[in-house]
Amino acid sequence: MRIASLDQRLALDAARLGEELHGVIGTEAARPFKARLVGLRRAVHQGARIAALLDRAAPAHVLGAALAEGLHRHTALLGTRGELFAELERLLPAETRSAAAALAELVEDRAFAAGLGYASADLYADVLRWRERARAGRRPLDGAAVRLAKYAARAMAKPSPLTTFAASGFGRWAADAGAAVRLESTVRTEVAEAGLLPLSRIAAALALLPELEEAVELRVNPWATRVRSPGGDEKWLFTVPGPSGAVRSLPATPALEAILAAVPEAGSPRRLRALLGAPGPTGGTTARPGAATADAADAAEAVVAQLVRLGLLEVRLGLPDQELDAASLCDWLGKRLPAPAATQPTGAQPTDTQPTGRRPTDTQPSDPQAADRVRLLLADLCAVRDAADAARAAEPGSHGRIAATVHTRTTDAAHRLGLLGPAGRPERGTPYFHNTVVTGTAAVLDPAAWRTALADLALVPALLAPFDTLAPRREALGQRAATAYGPGFVRPLSTFLKDFGAHWDRAEPNTPDAPDSVFATARDTRRQDELRRLISGTTPGPDGTVRLDPRAVRELCAAWPDPHTSGDRHTCYVQTLPGTDTDTDTDTDTHARPDTNTNTDTDTGPALVLNTVTGGHGTGRTRTARLLGAPRTHPDPATTLTAPESEQSGILYAEFDAAFGSALNQRAPATRYAIDLDGSTSHRPPGRLIRPADLDVAHDRHTGHLRLTHRPTGRVVRPVHLGLLATPLLPLPARLLVEVFGPASYTFWSDWPQLWQFLPPDPAAAPPRPGAGTAPGTGWTKMPRLALGSVVLRRATWFVG
Repeated sequence: MRIASLDQRLALDAARLGEELHGVIGTEAARPFKARLVGLRRAVHQGARIAALLDRAAPAHVLGAALAEGLHRHTALLGTRGELFAELERLLPAETRSAAAALAELVEDRAFAAGLGYASADLYADVLRWRERARAGRRPLDGAAVRLAKYAARAMAKPSPLTTFAASGFGRWAADAGAAVRLESTVRTEVAEAGLLPLSRIAAALALLPELEEAVELRVNPWATRVRSPGGDEKWLFTVPGPSGAVRSLPATPALEAILAAVPEAGSPRRLRALLGAPGPTGGTTARPGAATADAADAAEAVVAQLVRLGLLEVRLGLPDQELDAASLCDWLGKRLPAPAATQPTGAQPTDTQPTGRRPTDTQPSDPQAADRVRLLLADLCAVRDAADAARAAEPGSHGRIAATVHTRTTDAAHRLGLLGPAGRPERGTPYFHNTVVTGTAAVLDPAAWRTALADLALVPALLAPFDTLAPRREALGQRAATAYGPGFVRPLSTFLKDFGAHWDRAEPNTPDAPDSVFATARDTRRQDELRRLISGTTPGPDGTVRLDPRAVRELCAAWPDPHTSGDRHTCYVQTLPGTDTDTDTDTDTHARPDTNTNTDTDTGPALVLNTVTGGHGTGRTRTARLLGAPRTHPDPATTLTAPESEQSGILYAEFDAAFGSALNQRAPATRYAIDLDGSTSHRPPGRLIRPADLDVAHDRHTGHLRLTHRPTGRVVRPVHLGLLATPLLPLPARLLVEVFGPASYTFWSDWPQLWQFLPPDPAAAPPRPGAGTAPGTGWTKMPRLALGSVVLRRATWFVG
């Protein structure tokens, strides 16, 4: 830092001296010494030593006293810089060896090595080779060591719930614990989960295999909504299969009504075809069982297959998304294997390897080739299951080999199901997730010591309210919908998705359909200005920290959250500052209301660094609960919390049970109800599932807000995404539900840029004159730390030119 500061000063000094020398060189008195003065100016510009040139460049009266003194000061600064470099050269070898030893010690830690080997098998192998070279005294630091240092620095500075070498667990509150956080000596265990994206696609394809049709389930798409068109005709709206969110429609004919009415009774494609193929009183087909003619059976088969392809009907294995993994697929498929090929009757017709919606007739025997295919699929899935199980306690260097096995066997299964062409390769993703959890109480926290920190954390959601990046898009969507439907409208959610789903998808920032201001609404812009004035009017402390007074923040921001968000909760991922009675990483679920009546003037308790703020209601904690083996069938009061006022206010918080092809979304349940999405299977009873077909979008003509209401009960629904997969990666229907009608999934993260614009450069580290330190190559600029009471919102930041 001393050398960087000196370089900045020298660069500014050299620029000033160069301008003054340029002026001297053009004078008549300097003409005889022009060549020497030009050489001196060039040396100053290049940062070379000028002591030898200075004495013979020109007489003192030519340079002038001020310039000569400035050149001598510049020479002294260069000498000081040389001395610092000499000291650095003397200290660098020992410090390099010390750093190498510390890095090598990191790899000796099994937990860290396991995380590194899982996160980057190539880097781990390079680090092992570097360690052996370092032990032999050759190249104590090389590229592998530098990459290891960067990995460790990022991991320590920005921990997250997905940190690969950290252990997750639950703490408990206990009075008089003796410290703000007391870590407990409890047992750790590893949990490995195969990547769910290929497995979910395999499960969907298995549901369409003809040889497994007697084992699958059939249902009506939960989005299917009967609506009346402006012309008076009635039709069914429903989403198409896949993540696009496109909505199709079919006329609500009596025949279609009979089919949909028969689905709950049938429960499977085979039985539905039998019901549809029964001859009616007039020779037609109805939904009553009976002896089917061949023509009626073929027609029924074609109808069912068509409705499945369109998406109005769904065929599923019946495995809940929250329980889907390689082991459950092996168990399900192993219990439903077709009879071995050797025992099959002869004369069976060959079955196409590409799964379709078409089924064989009920009397057609199983195909030997098909039975063998299912057995090969089972072998692939069992290999994936065994590999994931081996990864749980694998040596750090084994993760690359295990990942390759998982990828190969899921690829083989995809080829057998026709999901890939002959030369097709699946998209690369995370083969499996490796997690470490603490099986007992991970830590004991003293509530008295945390009182101040929790009170300060409770203010954060209100302070961040004006930075809701989705607010401009929601406001523009409400105006667009009110223009199309009329103010105060009420429309079925399926209709709203059909009319505005594609628009919401296109209204991302920097797209043609984005609102005029993608950063803030007019109201939020005014509030940001008020917050900027509060920050700029706060005098930095002795350590340079800009520390906002919690009372001033409460007075300014208490009314900023909208009333309909009063039940929203937030999960805060924090680190304690060293030397504040603890040093650990914690996630805390906080209420959004900033009116906690506690004394925030005390200096006791931990000081925190805020890394991330996400949606609450169990986000992160329910994931940990699942890894610890929590029940997956009902919310656990010990690990989840629902906003207590939600029942009285009429607001219903509902999560998604869909896993969306990611193990990061598999967790213990948190809310009483869940929204039942197409393409997914829930473990909940029907009474705890909310069908999208039962939801309406309503417009508040006074506030302009859109709200989601449950038609049977009249309650307002707030959808919440409690999985750890990023919200932008969700299918459009789920993303629209959360982003338009639910709490924000991501509110704040450790390198959040919004507050940079509010922070002036640290005056103690600012360049000597305005503008310096901001152009490339001129030095560095320090932005001060920003804190709210005991909570650091922004770490101090150095920008190096």
